[in-house]
Amino acid sequence: MKTHIQFILTVVAIFVCYNTNVAQAPNLGSASSFVLFTIDGAVGNTATSHINGNIGTNIGAITGFDPTTISGTIESANALTAQVSLDIQTAYLQLFNTAATVTNHAPVFGDGETLGPGVYSIGAAGSVTGNLTLDGMGDPNSVFIFKFDGAFTTAAGATVTLNNGASSNNIFWVAEGAIAMAAGTNMKGTLIAHNGAISMGANGTLVGRMLSTIGSATIYQSRLTLTPFPFLNPGQAPDLGSIANFAIYTTGGAIDNTGSTLISGDIGTNMGAITGYEAPSEVNGSIESANAVTAQAAIDLDAAYVQLYFTPATSTSHTPAFGDGETLSPGVYSIARAGSIGGNLILDAQGDASAIFIFRFDGAFTTGALAPVALINSAQTCNIFWVAKGAIAIAAGTIMKGTLIANNGAISMGAGGTLEGRMLSTLGAASTYANVISTECSFALPIELYSFTGTCDKQKIILKWSTATETDNNFFSIERSIEGIEWKLIGTIAGSGNTSNIRNYEYIDYQPYKKNSLYRLKQTDLNGNEKYGTDIAVKNCNDHSNNFVIYPNPSNGKFELFCPGHMDYPCSIEIFNLNGQKVYTSFSDVFKFDLVHIIPGVYFMNVQMHSNPKWLKLILR
Repeated sequence: MKTHIQFILTVVAIFVCYNTNVAQAPNLGSASSFVLFTIDGAVGNTATSHINGNIGTNIGAITGFDPTTISGTIESANALTAQVSLDIQTAYLQLFNTAATVTNHAPVFGDGETLGPGVYSIGAAGSVTGNLTLDGMGDPNSVFIFKFDGAFTTAAGATVTLNNGASSNNIFWVAEGAIAMAAGTNMKGTLIAHNGAISMGANGTLVGRMLSTIGSATIYQSRLTLTPFPFLNPGQAPDLGSIANFAIYTTGGAIDNTGSTLISGDIGTNMGAITGYEAPSEVNGSIESANAVTAQAAIDLDAAYVQLYFTPATSTSHTPAFGDGETLSPGVYSIARAGSIGGNLILDAQGDASAIFIFRFDGAFTTGALAPVALINSAQTCNIFWVAKGAIAIAAGTIMKGTLIANNGAISMGAGGTLEGRMLSTLGAASTYANVISTECSFALPIELYSFTGTCDKQKIILKWSTATETDNNFFSIERSIEGIEWKLIGTIAGSGNTSNIRNYEYIDYQPYKKNSLYRLKQTDLNGNEKYGTDIAVKNCNDHSNNFVIYPNPSNGKFELFCPGHMDYPCSIEIFNLNGQKVYTSFSDVFKFDLVHIIPGVYFMNVQMHSNPKWLKLILR
């Protein structure tokens, strides 16, 4: 009883002392280190959220924060949470009693408006919809206080933008009741729900704090941080930190592979199984699972995603479909829906090796089969980023360039595709299918290299490359290596001197290594100057045991058979059910099949070669 009376007296004293007439930011005290807290109520999370700051409650349970990424502590019913409770009450009363400077604003804020510093008092419930810009007018100490005599809500996708020195540390939202932020809200400032619950919907972002005096505090697949994200300008690439080492990574999800895949870089997941990367697949890097390395990678990936997603756009008018022969200059291309690549897409750095290309989609991202991305005029793979709010699916045979980030969605690469970059997901499975993936950043040649590929053909490797322009180009040297340390010269091809037209070149390695190999080009100009280009990886042409792949598999009945690098092609194909009954026969080199008329289930395909038969498993859905 004595303790209860002391608490009441403390609150009364606070109420009397803080009758503020000048807008100033309150001293949050111990509450300043908490990004999510309630004095009396449960704290909960759904799905994978990312937290930069402490979370806690003085009375209630805390659930759902495993495997959430938390850079901070979890506090419950201890001396610290008791002090935080007092400090929140103090801050609330100071804010509540600060004299209003604006009393005639409508209860609805946003819809493109810009507001200056002040104390905005609304005698009813209020909300934010669309975009609201808070302009600090060049004063980094400018204070914004929004007080509502009722609940406070945000509409889906509502965004609070700061300008001219405005700081999230000096922005406060106080409601006499619940605070509910809808899905996709991008919020700034400290929110205090007095005698009401506080919540954030799916994929919300908050730079600030969510605090409640009495009521639950819940988030759903959200991002909360005490300190502002280091946003990029259009000419910057994010610091990937530890995630730069990974060719394939997911914060939460399984990673699997089908067929013979070659990876140059690490593979990792912070939560999930990793399967299918044993021989004949090859991983030139480490495989990490649920350890300190993957925990740090989760933090670094989230930071990179946020920076890329909120980087100011330079183009918002491009159609959702890219490619079909178009050439794009550096920039930040923002698409307010799902997007795709179909046909050939050329990224032109215009001679600037540090030029940045960012493509971001408010939905899933896909490519068409065999869609190639080509780089010219010094463009580099390490400066290209593809960011999707959802799944990313790279179709069979695609030649892809850059770092791919799927936010809360699976990421996959179809059969036979190649990627110079990374496959990353903040939450979702990652899968590969007889692919070649390398994290190595390309270096520009004096010539503008359009493409450089290597394929197996009857136990030999055919190297092909094309140049968009050449200046004083004398000749190319082709070098080969196994581990990328010792290189052997295997041939030379004369260059075209000076040209602005596309030139195509080919070199055949008739005696390749009997294992996965690396190839690179060295260009020598007329003055004897030399420069190396990007390494490419080519699979072992002598290993045919797993070269056949079926795509997609499982299938709804329509699928293709891929057989790169074989000395002889199929002379017949037969498909059997589990009872050994033959359901399909072909006596020609057919590679596309339509089995929609067959009952769903597990089947086995016998590919009869001139040499040895091959058996493949096929699942019809």
